[in-house]
Amino acid sequence: LGCMVEAVANNGQPEAGLTLIHQMLAHEETRSLVNAIIYCSVLKAFSHRKRFDQVWAVHDEMREKNLQYSIVTYNALIDACARSGEMSRVSPLLGQMSKDGI
Repeated sequence: LGCMVEAVANNGQPEAGLTLIHQMLAHEETRSLVNAIIYCSVLKAFSHRKRFDQVWAVHDEMREKNLQYSIVTYNALIDACARSGEMSRVSPLLGQMSKDGI
């Protein structure tokens, strides 16, 4: 699943990658395959395309689903902050990293 999402997202279709994630979440037998690393492919793709509104919408969705973030997730989010010039978002992310033990 992760490779499929990354391939779609990195080939100019991050929305399709997010749709694929949503389809997997809709089915009980595949729901457990979805994790923060898979979402991260979509985060990075939206960030690289300067779709920062989507980055933060996906971030909110991930938090709502109580996904366990990793250093990779936080790296993608902090990179989005730098790309968008929204450095005010970095401090809360660093605080959350600390709470998450990262």
